[in-house]
Amino acid sequence: MRAYAQLERISGGNSGVGLLYLFGGVFAGLWFLCLLNLSATAIGRYKIFKKAGERGYKAFIPGYSTYTMYRIVWDEKYFAALLCLIGLSMISRVIGGTVFTAFGMVITFGIMLMHGMLCSKLAIAFDKKVEFALGLFFLHPVFTLILGFSDAGYLGPEKTGIGEIFDDMW
Repeated sequence: MRAYAQLERISGGNSGVGLLYLFGGVFAGLWFLCLLNLSATAIGRYKIFKKAGERGYKAFIPGYSTYTMYRIVWDEKYFAALLCLIGLSMISRVIGGTVFTAFGMVITFGIMLMHGMLCSKLAIAFDKKVEFALGLFFLHPVFTLILGFSDAGYLGPEKTGIGEIFDDMW
């Protein structure tokens, strides 16, 4: 409230301008946090890809980075399944209505489940425990940086035996 009063005083008593400055500052702060999130994730993935024998530049290409992550810890067909889920979610939200909104929420839960499985497989591929997988799920940029800059070596899905865990589902 104090910041709003200061902005109102600076703007000459025009409360609309002060409110606009306040929302602009909040928007700029959120935008900065999003850029920080994307940068930290890309830098961490760069190091992870280098450890996995991939080219590091792939971490800076949106979409292709996620595809590469699926390829090194799981399989490409699960990335295709993720894209289908995202498409279904978008279509159900555009159509709208109670039934389609509920369907979209179920699909969104499926997307979150796939992200959780990816985080689990990523942790296992670098010989980390369940706690680290939970950290990857809830604080992805931070734990991606930790994984990228740690001395953990890449084992891959073949050496850890995680390649066949979810094959029965498809």
